Amino acid sequence: MAADALAHAPSATVAISLNSLARTGQKAVNPGRMMKITVLLLTLFAFALLGVTTAEAAEKKKKKPHRLRHVVCFAYKEGTSKADINKINKAFRALKNKIDGITAFEMGENNSPEGLNDGFTHCYLVTFDSEESRKAYLPHAAHKEFVALLKPHLDKVFVIDYLAK
Repeated sequence: MAADALAHAPSATVAISLNSLARTGQKAVNPGRMMKITVLLLTLFAFALLGVTTAEAAEKKKKKPHRLRHVVCFAYKEGTSKADINKINKAFRALKNKIDGITAFEMGENNSPEGLNDGFTHCYLVTFDSEESRKAYLPHAAHKEFVALLKPHLDKVFVIDYLAK
């Protein structure tokens, strides 16, 4: 009987419990009722665990800062060479590895057929992990060095920042 009971794990526990009760003279518990109670307790435990997990996820979502996007568009001065623009692009991209809090960098050259770019030819998108990181970026020595490289070639600049939702 013990070997058969162990072959079927859920009923093994009930069978062993019933045998133990019989030896001690205690009243046996209905195995069907024990199974229902066990399932009920496991279900309650699962829902409690799910509730805690869901609450933790909601709390983390609340605390997660929005990504801050820093959009920068340049119009270069007439006569700025492609080599100078490439040097500026490389220096701008390198800021991601020099300044903490920059999580992404993208750039591109205008190719809109609308003709509404108002002379701006190059667009850069810098993503910060927080407003605090942007605040640290603006006076950072690496950013100032980049601006010094850029200024002699810059005709005009357009900047807009927003919190991504």
